[in-house]
Amino acid sequence: MRHSNLLMAVGLGIALGLSGCKRPPTPPEVESFTPAPSSGNAPLMVTFSWKTANPGRTSLTCTLQPGDGPEAYEISDCEATTTQSHTYTAAGTYTATLTVQDAAGQTHEATVQVTVQAPPPPSALEPPSEPEPSEARVARALPGPGGVLKWRFPTAGPIRSSPALAPDGSILVGSMDNHLYALTPEGRMRWRFATRSDIVAAPAIAPDGRIYVGSWDGSVYALEPDGTLKWKLATRFRIDSSPALAPNGTVYIGSRGGHLYAITPDGKLQWHFQTGSPIISSPALAPDGTVYVGSMDHHVYALEPDGTLRWQVRLGGSVPSSPAIGVDGTIYVGAMDGGVYALEPDGTLKWRVLTDGPVWASPALGTDGTIYIGSYDNYLYALSPEGKVKWRFSARLNLMSSPAVGADGTIYVGSRLGYVYAVAPNGELRWAYQTGDDTWTSSPTLAPDGTLYIGAKNGDLLALQTTSPGLADSPWPKFRLNEQNLGTPLSPTE
Repeated sequence: MRHSNLLMAVGLGIALGLSGCKRPPTPPEVESFTPAPSSGNAPLMVTFSWKTANPGRTSLTCTLQPGDGPEAYEISDCEATTTQSHTYTAAGTYTATLTVQDAAGQTHEATVQVTVQAPPPPSALEPPSEPEPSEARVARALPGPGGVLKWRFPTAGPIRSSPALAPDGSILVGSMDNHLYALTPEGRMRWRFATRSDIVAAPAIAPDGRIYVGSWDGSVYALEPDGTLKWKLATRFRIDSSPALAPNGTVYIGSRGGHLYAITPDGKLQWHFQTGSPIISSPALAPDGTVYVGSMDHHVYALEPDGTLRWQVRLGGSVPSSPAIGVDGTIYVGAMDGGVYALEPDGTLKWRVLTDGPVWASPALGTDGTIYIGSYDNYLYALSPEGKVKWRFSARLNLMSSPAVGADGTIYVGSRLGYVYAVAPNGELRWAYQTGDDTWTSSPTLAPDGTLYIGAKNGDLLALQTTSPGLADSPWPKFRLNEQNLGTPLSPTE
């Protein structure tokens, strides 16, 4: 009898103990995780899609690791955002991992494999065979002489950053060896500044010579003209976005956490605006102070200077492209659905031109309003302000570099094939210079004396002599607008 009473007491105690415990929510689950395509030649852009189960009904975040390096994408709401694109640049078999986590810290992960083959060697003698499109003439690019190398400066890592020119003549560029370099016009190093990770963003230089740049270490840096640190603002996320400088000195910059930050001239966070996915795009400032930026959540955002949302427009794909602003306020931007978009200042769609590949590059504008932009379909496009294809030029491998328009109308662009092309305003090739490696996302900068500066994947910064006397006098002649990469037509001193 005593044993029966004891067992009853123990059972009652366990039941009471269990009734007082709060059960954790049911863990989340990755129901499906697929790459498209799952194989192909490098460089291969893969769009990962997923579906998650959320039985605990808590907020879900996802981390996507493509598997080709330490890079990871943080998706703050992976129920609303269900795709993420990544480009594999080297041959290999990669295991991509998606990890979903709920508010209680419970996780679940899924993996898929992506197979990337080496690209076939391009023919140096014959252009690719392709039909002539009815709406546009194709100008085929063949390697040839042209452009004179003045010098090349080696860094210890690939250069994806786009150079900027300082008031004292220095050339500033970031490298994936963790450093920002300042070089003389003769190609000698003045100084270099070390961060704790790669610098892929373009630096921006204020009229007083102060330099602003972001790093993959998650910090935004302000440097004096001699390379000494003025201030550093730490975020929790990698920074690919290049800063834009407002007339009052405010610094606007995006991060892979999906935030757009506004930072005061003395390095204090003024506000931040959260989008649904990483911001690779660099912000553009209109004369009225409106801040335009794209996000990998497929949207273009227009924000007031105080961070208030003015409007957001969903495009057909994620938006790593940086907006360019026309003289009438039209916003031009590319997207990974292959579209080049023209938006009214109120966000209304004016037109869309579809290319045959994703558009990572950013637009540049000619003096007559022509929009120049490259695509993953291997072509540089010239579009009329009405959205008609004027011509397209074959670079024979995809274009991630954004074009620059010279004062004589020549359009300069780097290619993944390892050439810098100089293209006439009618779409004909003027010359091509072989850099020795892929120019990747580095976009050319033109100095007033006609020197063109561009980086390459082998770590070299090249200086090429051209016949263009500087940049075109257009509303937006290059990536980040001008030689200082300000990202706005207004000077911070105005």
